[in-house]
Amino acid sequence: MDDTIVGTTLGLAALLVTATAIGFWIRAIRTVAIGSSRVWYIAAFVIATGMSVTAFNLDTHWAGHVAAGLSIFVALFFFLTAAIGPQKVDTGAIKVGSALPVFSGNDKHGKRFDSNELAGKPVLIKFFRGHW
Repeated sequence: MDDTIVGTTLGLAALLVTATAIGFWIRAIRTVAIGSSRVWYIAAFVIATGMSVTAFNLDTHWAGHVAAGLSIFVALFFFLTAAIGPQKVDTGAIKVGSALPVFSGNDKHGKRFDSNELAGKPVLIKFFRGHW
C-alpha cells in the first residue's frame, strides 16, 4: 500500500479519535458526569498523538497533515488545561448544618457586600463548579 494513503488515513483517523474523545468530554461536562479518573481521555489523546506523529513521518497528503496537526493541537490543549486547572478540595469545607462563615462578595449589580449584612434575611447562594 502506498505510504501517502497510509499516512493520510492515519492522520484522518487520529482526528476522528480526537473528535470522539472531545465529544464524550463535552457530553460529560453537560451532564456533570466527569469522574475523577480521566484515564480514557488521556489514553485516547495519547493514541491519537502517536497516530499523528506517525502520519507526519510518512509521505502524507496535505489533508493528512492538517488532520494530524489538528489532532496534536487539541491533545496538547487538553493536557495543558488539565495540568494547569486541577480542582482542589479544601479540607476546611463547610459541613451540612454548620453556620455560614463570614465572607464578602459582589451582588448581581456588582456592589460589594459582607455576609454579616445578610443575617436574618432570606438568601439564596449559588455555587458553580467548573469542569475544566
